[in-house]
Amino acid sequence: RLAGDNRRVTDWLARVGKNTEILKLDEIIKSQYDNLRQNLVNWEAAAKEYIAVLQRQVAHYSEEVRETARRKLVEAREQFEYTHHDWKTLLKQCPVAV
Repeated sequence: RLAGDNRRVTDWLARVGKNTEILKLDEIIKSQYDNLRQNLVNWEAAAKEYIAVLQRQVAHYSEEVRETARRKLVEAREQFEYTHHDWKTLLKQCPVAV
């Protein structure tokens, strides 16, 4: 879905021309999309790490290790949700159906 939104906005920007305002918006959109994708990758990695820790069920994994992995997962999800909200707000500036 994110890639589709980005493609529609990118296509719209290519059609509307290259004035200063559009170039600035294009730069912001590219930066925000890259940030959003990186936060999604981080969240997915944290989820995999947390699942791996839970599945191992090895005695030497302390509660601290499990809690650290869980905390990283929660923080990664929150960061993604924050940047996703920013992304949706940014898309509202573009008069394309997203």
